[in-house]
Amino acid sequence: MNSQINYKDINDNLDQYNNLEQDNNLIEIDLTKKNISKNKKSFIDFFSNNVDMKSESESESESESESESENINESNMVDTINLDVDKGPNFIYDIIRYFDEIYVSGRIHIENNYFNLASNEDFNLVYPNIYIGNYSITTNIELLKGLGITHIISVIPKFNPAFEDKFKYLHIQAYDDEYQDIIKYLDITNEFINNCLMEKGKILIHCMVGRSRSVSIFTGFLISIIKGEFKQSIIVNLHNSEINNNLDLSINNMIEYKKLIENNSKTSKSQIKSTYIDNEKISKNQQELPKLTKKEENFIIYKKQKMFSDIEEIASNYNLLVKELNNFKNTTFVETEETQELYENMKAKFASKICAQLIKYIKSHRECAMPNNNFINQLCKLFF
Repeated sequence: MNSQINYKDINDNLDQYNNLEQDNNLIEIDLTKKNISKNKKSFIDFFSNNVDMKSESESESESESESESENINESNMVDTINLDVDKGPNFIYDIIRYFDEIYVSGRIHIENNYFNLASNEDFNLVYPNIYIGNYSITTNIELLKGLGITHIISVIPKFNPAFEDKFKYLHIQAYDDEYQDIIKYLDITNEFINNCLMEKGKILIHCMVGRSRSVSIFTGFLISIIKGEFKQSIIVNLHNSEINNNLDLSINNMIEYKKLIENNSKTSKSQIKSTYIDNEKISKNQQELPKLTKKEENFIIYKKQKMFSDIEEIASNYNLLVKELNNFKNTTFVETEETQELYENMKAKFASKICAQLIKYIKSHRECAMPNNNFINQLCKLFF
């Protein structure tokens, strides 16, 4: 008998859980469909949106020229997940998605080409070298460079990257609704995040709002850490190496420092904006920021070390629950339908508890973060 996730267990551990709006049904459309691979047998298709598909009859010289161009940008490729899209229950649901796609395609076109809507409220550091944000942040080249972003995960159905030759992209074709299977993407997203951190890069995970899909992908990565599938100690050692070599304390981290101060002080948005002087506002014409003082550098180091310790604590809690489950199973001499049901209920309750702790951790750094119930239910099934 399959136990249902007790959302009350999660609600009890999260402040204002029921008051948060969901970014459900925000659908994005790719303005360059011709570049998306149709081969569904391939898990990842490497493509470049700014290069038209070439026919086999083109001249050899043109092919060589194209090859040279690819070699120049080979480190900044766009990977797109090519799994089958999860369908809605009926055509009415598909129509709703379609109209959402029209709206978002217009927004993407406008933000990519005309107006940048990014602000200092659109992103948050949620783990050392990992940021979560909305779509607008991906159209602000000065901010992305200022933060030191090298990798971007776009969790939207289809997309048109604004700077595909400057960053490594991973495109996840996913909708934010009750019919989307999000966990089928986690193996590749976890690998992508892992590779970024091992390369000492910085990654931005975004959807349209930065609330549900992107948070779910990041939660999947945290689950891999607490389950021991990815060793946090490796990240800690790399982080300490960066600090020792003064690689993570450049002048650009003033942006990061301001965000950490903002989250730490719990100041209202109006107060935050009033503390920014003109040359520290985030815009496409951002000027060079002042250097960090030693006190500010130490504060950034402390906040990131606190992130590590918070995840270690959740991992310890998880291991205790695993031990409790194993003890119950080992001491149950006769396995009956009743004992099996009790065991499944324990797993569901423990999964809800750990998931709540992870979401609470993320919300402490990005207040609007909250996966929809469908994603929470899927994530909870990963623990045991």
